[in-house]
Parts: sequence; C-alpha cells; structure tokens
Amino acid sequence: MKRIVSLLMALSITVSAFAVFPKTVEAKTVTYNISEVTDLGTGANATEVWTNKHHKEAYFSFNLRKNGYASFSVTKPVVDGLKHEERVAVLDKNGKEVWVGDTKAIEDWNATSASFKVGLKKGSYYLCIQPESLTVMSWQSAQTDVSLTTKADANFETESNNTKKTANTLKVGKAMKASYSEEYDVEDIRSEKVYEDWFKVKVKKGTIYKVTLKNNKKLKANGRTTLCQVYNNNKIVDKTTLMKKGSYTFKASKNGYYYIRVWNNSQHKSVDYQIKVAKKKK
Repeated sequence: MKRIVSLLMALSITVSAFAVFPKTVEAKTVTYNISEVTDLGTGANATEVWTNKHHKEAYFSFNLRKNGYASFSVTKPVVDGLKHEERVAVLDKNGKEVWVGDTKAIEDWNATSASFKVGLKKGSYYLCIQPESLTVMSWQSAQTDVSLTTKADANFETESNNTKKTANTLKVGKAMKASYSEEYDVEDIRSEKVYEDWFKVKVKKGTIYKVTLKNNKKLKANGRTTLCQVYNNNKIVDKTTLMKKGSYTFKASKNGYYYIRVWNNSQHKSVDYQIKVAKKKK
C-alpha cells in the first residue's frame, strides 16, 4: 500500500439529517480530520494498525471510473479479547458524507467483520473508518483489515438517495438494482434517524402501473421495522402491500412523479434487491 500524507486540513462538515418521513430531525455536525490517506485505487486490500496514539479514525481513498458500486469489508479490531464495532462512512472528494454504515447487526453480534455495497457515481471518494470506544494501551495494538473492489454498473442506485428530494429516477419498465443496509449507530437511532432509499418514477394520469420489489422476503427477514411505501407526492398510497407481496398496482391519479421509499430504524445486515415500475399488461 502506498501511504501518502495528503490533505493536511480539517474538514468541518455539516450533514443534514435524513428526513424520517413525515418527521424531521435536527442537523448533525461531523468533523473529519483528513490527514493521512491510504490509496486503494479501484480495488485493493489494506491493514490499519491502531495504537495508543492512533485509534480514532483512518482514511482510504478509492476511485470509480464509471457509475457503479463499491463493495468493501472491514474486520473489527480486537483488544484484550474484546471486539470493537466501527462506524464506516463514504465521503466524496470534498469530504462530504454520502453514505454511513455501522458494523453492528442484530442478527449476528458475534461477527468478526462486516460487508457493504454502496452505489456511487463515477469519481473519487474516501472511506473513513472510526472504531467505537477503542482504548489501546501503550504496549498494545489492534488492527482492521480492509478490502475494497469497484464495479461499473449503470443500473445500480447511486448514493446519496436518502431523501425524497434526492430520489433516484426509475425508468418505466426497467428494474434498478440497489443495496439496503443499516446506516446509523445506536446513538443516532435514538434520535430517530433511519436508513432510507428513495426512488421516483414519472407516470401518466389514468395509466395503471405495477411496482415490483424483488428480494422482498429477505428485506422482511432483515428486521421487523423494514418498510417499503409508495407515495403520491406526500400522500402514502401503499403502506404494506409492496413489502408483503412483492408487488403493488396503482392507477396514476395525475401526471407527474410517484415515489417509493425503502426504510427502517434498526440495525440489520446489507441486502441486495431490485425495484421496478412497469405499465400493467391488459
């Protein structure tokens, strides 16, 4: 790994809290002191060693040459036989948060690592890893192993699509692939923040459409709080059918956009899924 000392600056970033529709939460300020970066390019492995003087955060740079996604896994550092969870964030080239994850998952507290898939536009990014409550004595050390690969995929969701305003646009008749995962740590969950994927589709008044959600059973198994809802502007037109049955049919009451929101407010593993809106066959 080529370690380069770069960006000797502190980026103070205000991250607007995601809308818990229709609720809202206060904005949260996250400060990133990007001072030393390990370059992963378009895919590589690296090991970060945590010491008494270095145990707060680590940064890794990577690139996507085309729209697609980054798949990465991180191991949890161990000190005195105890595993420590980690907060994981993807930042754009300017240091702005576009995605946040956490290694915790209620299905498997004993896991020694966590894997994520994040859809992104082409460009340069940072991966930030922040161990939680990690204390390392002067005679100790711990480590986090990081592996990352990137893949071009023009039909994968792009982050950040965590609000209605930033919803990804679906083309009628074409499925979009996406990945759904726990986004916030326990402290953030108490403030009612949740993970959200938003999509929108342009419809014609009077036309009947069918929304299909593939892998809905895995999403349901992912946690009792996982939901998928369809909106006509700000009005919910389907609360449970799409998630339960995997499809929902509606007749557009206007010209314009309908929205689909996939969300939860608990901690779960990543799940890949597909979503599609098509005109219903007569």
